[in-house]
This record gives sequence, structure tokens and C-alpha cells, in this order.
Amino acid sequence: MIVFEILRKINRYIKQSKKSKAGIYLSPVRRIERVYPLLNERVCAMTFDDGPSALPPNPPRSNATLASASSQMDNMSNGVGSLGLTETLMTILEKYNAVGTFDCIGGTQENYPDKRGKLHTAKWGGTAHDHYPDFERDQFAGILNQPELGKSVLQRGHEMANHGGRHVIFGPMRLIYDSRTSLSSLESVLEDLTLFHNFAHEQFNHTATFSRPPHYIDGIKGGLNAYDVYAMMGYQYMAASFDGGGWKPSKGQYNEDVEAMVSPLRKSLDADANTLNGQIIFQKDGCNMSLQTPIADALEPQLQILKEKGYKVIGVGELVKRSPFEDYGEGHAHFEDARTLINAGFIVAYKNNSFQPQRILTFGELVAMTTPKDLFVALTALKTKQLRVDFDYAKWHVDKIEAAFVKVRTTHPYYWMFKYAKKQGYLGQYMDQWDIDDSMDAHRCIQYLDHVLKAHQVELNTDQQQERARLCSELMKMATPSLKRVEILPLLKATLESAKLL
Repeated sequence: MIVFEILRKINRYIKQSKKSKAGIYLSPVRRIERVYPLLNERVCAMTFDDGPSALPPNPPRSNATLASASSQMDNMSNGVGSLGLTETLMTILEKYNAVGTFDCIGGTQENYPDKRGKLHTAKWGGTAHDHYPDFERDQFAGILNQPELGKSVLQRGHEMANHGGRHVIFGPMRLIYDSRTSLSSLESVLEDLTLFHNFAHEQFNHTATFSRPPHYIDGIKGGLNAYDVYAMMGYQYMAASFDGGGWKPSKGQYNEDVEAMVSPLRKSLDADANTLNGQIIFQKDGCNMSLQTPIADALEPQLQILKEKGYKVIGVGELVKRSPFEDYGEGHAHFEDARTLINAGFIVAYKNNSFQPQRILTFGELVAMTTPKDLFVALTALKTKQLRVDFDYAKWHVDKIEAAFVKVRTTHPYYWMFKYAKKQGYLGQYMDQWDIDDSMDAHRCIQYLDHVLKAHQVELNTDQQQERARLCSELMKMATPSLKRVEILPLLKATLESAKLL
């Protein structure tokens, strides 16, 4: 376990390093770990991975002693018919008027042949694959196996994210999961995610919008990663910033395992009552590495502590809708404009979920900010047959977007955004002389946004003309020749509203 913790720390360091580099280009997919704290209230979110699980908590909630591994498995097999783990968690959440975000799987029943893994290790469920809720008990977890339980999660007001159809890692991870089978290609990852997505839509009328890669392994064979596939699915990358701890192996006494989940949260909030405001807390909807479910007994004291500190636990979807960015929020200039734009699906944030309001606006960024992220879902039709059943691909005319000629290198992150802008008629001929990295002054911004209006054949009424003239005048009065990103927001929002794109 010591080696495992060291490897996890190394992996966290690598991810933090990548995060610092992820604030360079605007992205249709953002890795959301936490958001800017809301003013005048304390809110956080909780995610519950690997369910929904119909097996009851183990050991039973009235028993706080550590059972042997064999009796643990007996508990899990004989307890069916009592309140299952997911039902238990929902009941506790609802007692505190809390909303959980259940990061569900489709089911691991196809992950055979396999051998049972070693208890108290990362491979406790299987040698080649994960098995939830346990090896050879796969039928008790996942929305494909437990559709009524999946439906209940949504009917009771909780949120559901896509944690993979089979919970197979996206790509190889030799540091920790060297013996694990991974998905073989982008196509196979898409197939896995689409399996879950389409089932949830057809059975529950639910459209997933968040996903978390199994074991946070982002890399996909072929030099791609989770961000590529999430753009094609229309998802945001749901990460977390605070570890609830319910996945770790037992310390040897169950009550100590429960306290090990409660104590860090209590200490953090005692040190600073605001520390979890805007954070996403990682939890399990399944066993730890010792085939136990301490989450069943730790969740209530965690929620009680949060309640005493004035917190409300809401879904990740609601949290991100109210405060979309990590570095920019309520009380900041023009935040409401930025929130309106991103909630309408426009690409205005960076991959690390920052907005960077004081950053100098470039031509490439202005084009990106007038691009809907659904463009990348539509473009999926050019590459694969693994398509969402709930998305209208035909209306996008991706063949015309593909045919549009732009002077942007094909590997540039804004390449397809420029092709979209060209097809829409946003790019005037003289704009071919503008470099993608050119900083934008007020005159150029107004020119580009005027083309957006023209492309959509917008005729402004008198009031709209006067308001636009006022916004343009304010922009022209800016002290510096190069505009900051925050300064374009009022005119950008007004333009997209006039074009009926908001």
C-alpha cells in the first residue's frame, strides 16, 4: 500500500503539472475539480463512483467490527433483499436535503475471463479487470444490470454521470495497473461511453453531460486522451478536489476506517470553515479494497459536519451551472455575461476550467468564443459510427464545415473552430491577413462581431442599435490598445443574443 500511495502522489504531481499547462487554449472540455466559491453561501458537491449497487452495505450498518474476508463475502451475497448501498446513500443524502452526483457504470459483467484479485490491493476486484460490486457478483451493480435502481437515482432528484460502460481503463497505466486490460483505441472508448449514454437516454430519458475516466487514466492509444473523446461526446471532465477516502484498504478495525473518512473533513473545516466552498468531494458507491463499505457509516457524520458549518450539498451540474469557472465568479466584472455564454454551450474557458479575465484577447480566442462546443459532437460523424442517439448530427452539415478552407494549421486547437466560422460567414476576406495569435483591439473585435450579425442576417431595432452603439463606444474607450478577455464579454453576449444564438 505504501508503494501504491507513492505512485498515486507521482500521478497527482504529473496531473498538476499538466493542469498548469492546460490554460493555454480555450477548450470545449474542461477538467472541473472545483469552482470559484459562491458569495454569501457555502456549497459543495459529492460524487459517488462505481454504482449503482444493489448489494447492502458491508458490514451491516449495525455492525462496526471488522469481519473476515470470507464472512464479508457471505454478507454481500446473503444480504440481497435488504436496503442496498446506493439506496442507503440516497436515503442518508435526502435526510440532509443533499443532492448526490452518482458517477455510474453500465456493468462489469462482460469483464471475463478473469481471476479474483488480491484483497487489500488496487486489484482487489480482478486481475485483468474491475468487477463491481465484487468478483462474480457483477449483476448487482451498474445501470444495465440494475435499471430500476438507475432510474430511482434520477427520480429522487440526484444526478448521474457516465463512468464508462464496462469501467475499463481508457489506456495502459503501467505504474499501478500493469496487468489490467485497457481499451484498444479511440473507437473502443467511444463505444464504451456510448453504450452507457444511449442506454441512459433510452431507458431514463437522461442525457449525461459529465464523465470521469475509470481510475482517472486519461491516455488513449494513438496519442489521444480523455479530452478528445469527451469533446466528441459533449461531456465535461468531472474531477474532484477533496478525497472522501472510502476506497482505501481497511486499517484493521471498521470504526477506524469510518473515522479515517470523517476526520480529514472535520479537520479541514475546523481550520477554515470556507475551505470546501465550491469543492467536489470524491466518494465511493461501492466497496473499498477490503470489500467493505465504510461510506455507508461515514456519509452521515460527514453531512452533519457540513450542515453545522452552513454547507448545502448540491449536484455537480448545479454547482457548475451557478459557478462555471475556477478563477472567476460572483462579484467579478461581467461574470454574469460569461456565465450566460458558457451555460449556453459556447467555448469561453480553458481546459483547466480557468477563465483568466485579465488575459489579452487574441483573434483565435475571439473565434473560439463564438463557437458552440456541440460542434465537436457533430464532427464525430466524420470519424466513427459510435454516435449518440439523442444528438441531431444532420443539422450541422459537417461536410460543408470540413470543406471550408482556412489558413490555420490542421493540428492547431482552433482549426475546426475557424472552419466553422468560415462556413458560418463570420470571417471576412481581409481577416485572412490576421494571425491567429494577434492580440485584438476594439476596432477588430467590432468588425468580427459585425460579421457574425451579418452572417445571421440580423436587423437591429432602434433600441438594439442604440445599445450596440453604446457598447461599441465603451469598447473603443479602453485605455490599452489590446483588449482583455473580460472587456469583450458585454458586446459578445449582446451579439450572440441578437443573432438568437443564446
